[in-house]
Amino acid sequence: MDSLVNQTLEEIEIIAVNNGSEDGSLEILEKYKKLYPEKVTICTIPHAERAGAGRNFGIKKAKADYVGFCDSDDFMDLEAFQRLYELAIKEDSDIVYSDFMHVIDNEECKLISLSKKNNITKSDLFFNGNLALWNKLYKKELLLSAGDMPEDFGFEDFAYYPIVVSKANKISYLRRPTYYYVVRENSEVNAAGSIRMLDALKAAMYSAQNVNEKDRQPLLYANVGRIINAVNSRWIFFDAYIDFFKVAQKELKDYL
Repeated sequence: MDSLVNQTLEEIEIIAVNNGSEDGSLEILEKYKKLYPEKVTICTIPHAERAGAGRNFGIKKAKADYVGFCDSDDFMDLEAFQRLYELAIKEDSDIVYSDFMHVIDNEECKLISLSKKNNITKSDLFFNGNLALWNKLYKKELLLSAGDMPEDFGFEDFAYYPIVVSKANKISYLRRPTYYYVVRENSEVNAAGSIRMLDALKAAMYSAQNVNEKDRQPLLYANVGRIINAVNSRWIFFDAYIDFFKVAQKELKDYL
């Protein structure tokens, strides 16, 4: 929240979606609301197991023409939204993609850059881009055109973001980091044996089935590559991964 309320972009609406928390999060948000009443809006929804419900609510609640995302355990560069928004306005972008920093246990920090070129394509985003919703800025109308993201399984960004990309006409690239993605190696979310990891298979197939027809096979091929890269660390679910590859092979028979 500190990295959001102190953004150099003054005209900003911060929608904090409280997902029925019982851990003191709401009290923290209310303190920020009191300090920054003109910027912070707090919305509480019934508790949902997956993040999709909160994200869908926030998108619909937003008043601005452009929308960005920040997860509660990450933070942003203080100039992030100003730079993203300026580029979006300059190029009339549907999506602005930016580099980001990968922070591990608040010690190791690595720059993740998409490309050395200034112009990027949908193919670049499908095959090499980060599939999370953060580190980007979107036209709100584009997000709405993609419909709601799934609310009944995890990896909802993996499922939804490619659909948004598929519908975009103009994609811009900001070659500087705007976002700090914080990873705690021992967290449940990143545990290789977490049953939640199987949701990645659902998300991979969901995205491929809901993008524009011309993007379907390239995206599925890219998704297969991502799943293959995860097999070694998630071998406990090997049988489920094999079933996924069999289905994907049938879908890709005319593409390969």
